[in-house]
Amino acid sequence: MADLQHQVEHRLPSSQGCEDVRLDAPIANPVTDSARERIAGLSSLRMAQIAERILAVFEAEIGTLRHAPLPPVHLIEGEDGSVSLEWMFPHFRLGFSIESEDQDSNWFFVSDESAGLIHACGRLSDASVKLPLSLVLAHLG
Repeated sequence: MADLQHQVEHRLPSSQGCEDVRLDAPIANPVTDSARERIAGLSSLRMAQIAERILAVFEAEIGTLRHAPLPPVHLIEGEDGSVSLEWMFPHFRLGFSIESEDQDSNWFFVSDESAGLIHACGRLSDASVKLPLSLVLAHLG
């Protein structure tokens, strides 16, 4: 049953900088399942919707890598209502910070020397989710 797929239409608000994307998202995905479960408990519907859409992009982009042992994406809600999504590997980390004010939302990618000592970040409204995710995928090659 894990092989069942459903069509999901995803669109981050234009202020979040993500284009309209139609995705085939797996019903179950070990990388995103834990974060999806936590979304149900978020205090803000708007933050939950944005987090869901980011996870949908993750699922679409990593679909071909599902056979590899990948760590789960972690979701944390801050005391101020902000939401953090982090995907942590031994030598690099990707994160998204969803803030109540769109212009304050951002992403980051950091790696240690063994993964090229990269420090990259940007406003989430200035980049699609695919851009920072591509940095991770390049390292998983």
